[in-house]
Amino acid sequence: MNIPAHAPLHLLHTAAVDTLATHARQPDGFPYPSVLPFAVDAQHRPTILVSRLAEHTHNLSMPTRAPAFLPSTRRTATC
Repeated sequence: MNIPAHAPLHLLHTAAVDTLATHARQPDGFPYPSVLPFAVDAQHRPTILVSRLAEHTHNLSMPTRAPAFLPSTRRTATC
């Protein structure tokens, strides 16, 4: 598959939400996905806000990977 270099950056800057999936603590190892908003900085790094009360924060403290999925939807301007 030949994906143009600008395509991932375009998707990153136009997606409205992200899906973050971590491994649940209970039941152990099961996927724990949820949809969350994010922002992208000038260097194209996505930033998410997490609370210490959130289950994902506890899951992210474990030595596992946390994949993210960006759907190909566009942001809409709101006033």
